[in-house]
Amino acid sequence: MLDEPFSSLDAQLRMQVRDELHRVLRNAGVSAILVTHDQSKAFGFADRVLVRSEGAVVQEGNPEEFYRTPETPWIARFVGASNFIKVNDMIDLVPDPSRVAHLDPAAEILVRPEDVSISIAEDLGTNAVIEEAKFAGNHMDIAVHLKSSGTPLRLMAGRNTDWYPGQEVSL
Repeated sequence: MLDEPFSSLDAQLRMQVRDELHRVLRNAGVSAILVTHDQSKAFGFADRVLVRSEGAVVQEGNPEEFYRTPETPWIARFVGASNFIKVNDMIDLVPDPSRVAHLDPAAEILVRPEDVSISIAEDLGTNAVIEEAKFAGNHMDIAVHLKSSGTPLRLMAGRNTDWYPGQEVSL
């Protein structure tokens, strides 16, 4: 059992030690239990992930299943940045509205920040306004709100454009 084994290491060393330990355990055919509160550590290390809440197992599966198809909204939020968008709002965002038009208009759809494309192409029209744009190393973290409903969304964008608060964009 490994209980928060990397917590006192700086970021670069933590990645190196985690990767080396993962390689050693896999090559030796040894199973281990990693206890952590850092989802990225768990996803980068594990073949299988188990999440417990209040003593009960909430979901078990491989890391990609957790991230792409969480069983509950709580799991979705727990394992990563999440946008929950009402079907009514999705109709304004998807290229083919018929893909969501048959769903309950009040239902919410999980959309991860990296799955939202942002553009300043004015010929497309604009449907969102940037509230905040923060440099995050290899990308920009951007907060927007939809013009039609005011629904807030978080997304990631490339650093090759100057994003700024108040800018009208197309998602």
